[in-house]
Amino acid sequence: MFVWSNRGALPAPIPLVATLAWAAALLLYLTFVFVTPRTFGPMQPVGAKAGLVYLGSVAGMLVLIQVGTLVLNNAGKTELGPSLTVIAVGLHFLPFAAVFHTPMFIPLGTIMAALGTAGLVLGWNLDVRAGASAAVIAGLVMLILIALDAARATHHKALPEPAPAK
Repeated sequence: MFVWSNRGALPAPIPLVATLAWAAALLLYLTFVFVTPRTFGPMQPVGAKAGLVYLGSVAGMLVLIQVGTLVLNNAGKTELGPSLTVIAVGLHFLPFAAVFHTPMFIPLGTIMAALGTAGLVLGWNLDVRAGASAAVIAGLVMLILIALDAARATHHKALPEPAPAK
């Protein structure tokens, strides 16, 4: 959605390039997440508070988007909303790394928050289209990082079958 919702705010030929890049990233994502067989090592159970962390993270993301939108609206910088959303989505991923035992959320969340922050700062000071640019790039990065993480899982060795009970 980041790509499709924001590419139209950018000058030609960037929307076309963004669409082609999105198609390639989506193909990579679909290939490694849904098509390529993967084996996983032993799964660690999530803690009892994982659901609360998830809900808190989503609630924090929504609050940041709402409060940030009010600030942007009052400053006459509504076009920077996509960057704000990228920051909020990126930050909301960070707690997932620990509670869901998925380290991939650290680079994903960090990169997205950094892209959103760059878009917000550049958009505030130079060109508001930086907000849309940051969102388009973040959408591509998200698909690619998830695909690469899934691709790494294709290299895990299958666990040996348990010995038959005697």
